[in-house]
Amino acid sequence: MSTTQRFDGILDPELMQQQSVVIVGVGAVGNNLARIIGAMNPGELTLIDNDIVEIENVGPQMYCECSIGKNKVDACSEDIPYNGAIHCLPYKAPSPKTDAALRDATCVFMCVDSMEARGKIIDRIGELPDCKDGIVIDTRMGAETYQIWDARSLAWARNMFTDAESLPEACNARSTPWCATMCASHAAFYWSQWLRKEEMPSQIIHDLRTNEVVPVG
Repeated sequence: MSTTQRFDGILDPELMQQQSVVIVGVGAVGNNLARIIGAMNPGELTLIDNDIVEIENVGPQMYCECSIGKNKVDACSEDIPYNGAIHCLPYKAPSPKTDAALRDATCVFMCVDSMEARGKIIDRIGELPDCKDGIVIDTRMGAETYQIWDARSLAWARNMFTDAESLPEACNARSTPWCATMCASHAAFYWSQWLRKEEMPSQIIHDLRTNEVVPVG
């Protein structure tokens, strides 16, 4: 019996064991995504985030109040249904501590909250020698919209902008657990498409309020 037997016919478990997944940022999207990826049972799973859990993280990021004050990577790892060892790196990426994980990853999920951080991560991956030829998936989320990007596509590079150019959102209308969960699920599915060598758009935009999903590219 296997923990993945209900979807072994969709994703080859032997292929999954060859995967090394890194999730950079375990906030609203990343915390949910880590649970899904853990249940998919890749060969390796690494979590990178230098933040700690605070009271405002409990609702939208789905942490327990008992986790307040803990490193997010440690709190996140406690709830992941994963049979292997989870590598928790409470550091800012990119950094010397995170370089090895980024270099060896077959999939990197960027679940960070600034455009500057996204640019630094993708630049660092490009600089590291002997990086695996994997996929980098960028997730972006508002209160009730989300985007998923292939961060190695030309479309992603053309649509980078500064944090100053980002649209401001009210502090009490910035992040919701329902949008975070949907974004995480869609990001995991996007990765599964890549693993199955299916045709994929370079960008997906989902507006929950209109229920419109727009694949681009």
